[in-house]
Amino acid sequence: MALFDLTLYTPAIAELLREPRVPPLDAGEPNRDARVRLEALARDDAFAPHRICDRSMADACRAGLWLYHNFLDEAHEISQKL
Repeated sequence: MALFDLTLYTPAIAELLREPRVPPLDAGEPNRDARVRLEALARDDAFAPHRICDRSMADACRAGLWLYHNFLDEAHEISQKL
């Protein structure tokens, strides 16, 4: 499995990618330990020190992180608004 260069991400996002995850073949179980950190991504400071220039792109990243941690409904809700 390829590893991410976590130094390329903001601290909030890098922390969510730190633990390598293998996606299940079915819906799987949400990683409940990540919920609070995922919810914090709704704030602009989750992308600090970078300024959000494209809100849709930031939301797509947020949806992908929710999906990475098996929160299918939350990822779907965000992505359907794009």
